[in-house]
Amino acid sequence: MKNILFTAITIILHVSVIKAQDFHFSQYENNLSMLNPAATANIDGSLKINSCFKNQWGQISAKAYTTSGFSADFALLKPTAKNKKLNVGLWVLNDVSGKSKYGTVVGGINIAASQTINSKNTLCAGIMIGMGQRSANLSNLAWDNQYADGAYSAALSSKESVYAASNKYLDVGVGIIWKYLQRNDLPVTFGLSLTHPNASNKALGTGTDKMVAKGVAFISLDLLVKKIAGKGMFALAPKLLITQQAGHRETIPGLFAKYIIKAGAQNVKIGLSDAFFDFGIYSRMQDALILASSFGAKGFKLGVSYDINTSTLTQVSKYKGGLELSLSYNFINDKRVKL
Repeated sequence: MKNILFTAITIILHVSVIKAQDFHFSQYENNLSMLNPAATANIDGSLKINSCFKNQWGQISAKAYTTSGFSADFALLKPTAKNKKLNVGLWVLNDVSGKSKYGTVVGGINIAASQTINSKNTLCAGIMIGMGQRSANLSNLAWDNQYADGAYSAALSSKESVYAASNKYLDVGVGIIWKYLQRNDLPVTFGLSLTHPNASNKALGTGTDKMVAKGVAFISLDLLVKKIAGKGMFALAPKLLITQQAGHRETIPGLFAKYIIKAGAQNVKIGLSDAFFDFGIYSRMQDALILASSFGAKGFKLGVSYDINTSTLTQVSKYKGGLELSLSYNFINDKRVKL
């Protein structure tokens, strides 16, 4: 009964919610190149690698929702005399749920360029082209016709005509990002992007389930609170992400406290030469509170977060959401070609 209930919940959630909304990570700033292709050009250094993993609804079933992603953004060229850069990014995301392994694998290539306008302002623009595949294996499920006298038998025919299905589709997107450096190089970053304008059909079988165009806007900034001579600085980091897809709008405000360790007055390139620690909270409005923290040093950044469910599903979830982990690395070298 528990597996049947979970299967029903899985189907309902996918049809009524995910049909109009993409799956996503709570630590969205660590996966910006999947949301906005311009983020591929907005990296410090010549290479940035990021991996992420999320598991949720585990209190309902051991085979709940599992989402994992990987991205790599790298600079093709050194900045020119006019401070132009050309970067390429590769990313893949895999989302699987339930006994049927109902899920989506999608990957893309980003091509992005950046132009440094002056010492404080940089503008990035990018395009994305990708391919996705939605699939399910229905042979792993139990059907009413396989019960006899109240007992389940896998030997009985389900009398269902479809046992496995998959569908491949094309995806495209565009985006821009503006970055402004405040005093001590503390950044303000603002971005806009549009994905799925091509409305590809993702449906399994002969049905129709066209992708819905999604608009994304985000802003983040670090505000200096106190500078400690020779030791570092303390900053507050407010953030905001808004996505609009069909009739669904998702708003995620957040506020973090950040301590940058041993940061020089002119060297606050967070996540590269300086170490930092932050802790804060996001609110996915009408859905979840997200506790998150990260630590970075020598180019590495480790992040952890947990979603506390606050939606109407709390009777089932018992306020439990999902654990998410991320690990990224920024690499710097100067072996690129300058044109």
